[in-house]
Amino acid sequence: MAVSFRIAPEVQKIGDALVGKYHTHLQEYDVLVRYWFRDDTPKKNGALVLGTCERVTGKAKMHAKQELDFFLIIISEPQWEKLDDTQRMALVDHELAHAWCEYDEEKEELVLSLRPHDLEEFGDIVKRYGLWKQDITQFMVAAQEGGHIQLTLDLRMEKVS
Repeated sequence: MAVSFRIAPEVQKIGDALVGKYHTHLQEYDVLVRYWFRDDTPKKNGALVLGTCERVTGKAKMHAKQELDFFLIIISEPQWEKLDDTQRMALVDHELAHAWCEYDEEKEELVLSLRPHDLEEFGDIVKRYGLWKQDITQFMVAAQEGGHIQLTLDLRMEKVS
């Protein structure tokens, strides 16, 4: 059965607010972000994919009748319906965090790119070895600074990247 997509105005509303607050680089360079729902929930490596952020270029850009590259955020509508307001905001914010742009002085053009996640690690490895890399420690510190967890961290570890 083919996947169907539709424009997601409720996601757009949240996205617009988040761009103005946390992702101002997109606003500063007037980067277009579109938001769609898909009617299914794909899986990647066995895990549900709640949303994706894609950079739209080339033929797809022309098909969308856009002159400039843009970002497309696609949200699984069945999963969206299960989320509360805070989770919905976190999901859209997460996808927007992938949308990056910067001006290339040499080429004199705006370059859009997709940012990878700040942290990649397995829970089992953290259970066995703790905060063994600096990016894991930085992630935990960010959660603590945001008031989301209370930890006593031993930050005297050697820097391993």
